[in-house]
Amino acid sequence: VQNAVEKLEDLRRLFFSITEHLRDTARRQSDLNDETQQHAGVSGDTTLSIIFAPLSERQTELRSIALQIRDALEQQAQQAQQSAAAVGKDPQGTTPSPSHTSEQFVQAARLVGDASQQMQTAEKHMQEDNVDFKQTRESQDAALQHLTEALTLLVPPDQRQNQQQQEQHDQQQDKSESEENQQQQQQNVASNQLLQMVRDREAQRRREKQKGRTRREAVEKDW
Repeated sequence: VQNAVEKLEDLRRLFFSITEHLRDTARRQSDLNDETQQHAGVSGDTTLSIIFAPLSERQTELRSIALQIRDALEQQAQQAQQSAAAVGKDPQGTTPSPSHTSEQFVQAARLVGDASQQMQTAEKHMQEDNVDFKQTRESQDAALQHLTEALTLLVPPDQRQNQQQQEQHDQQQDKSESEENQQQQQQNVASNQLLQMVRDREAQRRREKQKGRTRREAVEKDW
C-alpha cells in the first residue's frame, strides 16, 4: 500500500508539470491567434505566403506539443486508474481519494486531441496558395477553446482563483513599482532643478560681487 501511495504522489507531481505545459500552450495559441488577426486585411498571394509561413511553423510546433500533452494525459489516466486500484483501503478503512480521476484525464486528453486537430486544420489553411483567413481563425479559436476547457477540467476552481489573485497581485505590484519609479524620477528632476537654481544664484552672486570689486578698483585708480 505504501508503495502505491508513493506512486500516486509521483503521479500528482507529474500532473503539475503537465498542467503548466498545457497552460503555456494555451497562452501561446492565444498569442498566435492575435497575431493572425492582425493580418486580416492583407491581400496578395506573395504577401500572404511571406506573412503566414512563420505563423504556420509556429502552429505546427504547438500542434506537436499538444499531441505530446494528449499522450501524457492518456498515460496519466491509465496510471491513475492503476494507482487507485492498488491503494485500495488504508488501515482505517477509508479509501484515499486522488486529486483527479481517470475519467477527468481521459476527457482532458480528448479535448487536447481535438485542439490538435483544429491546429492541423489551421495549418492547412495557412499553407494554401490563397490563404482562407476566416477558416484559419475559426480553427485557431476552436483549438484555444478546447485547450481552455481541458485546463479548466484539470485545475480545481480554488487553484484557478488563487492563480487569478496572484496575477492580480503581481499586476498591482508592477503598477505600484512603476508609480514609485515615476514618483522617484519626478523627485530627482525637482531636486536637480532646485540644485541648478542654487548654483545659478551662487554664480550670479559671484558675478555681481566681482563687478562691485571691479568698480571699486576703478574708482580708487581715478583718485
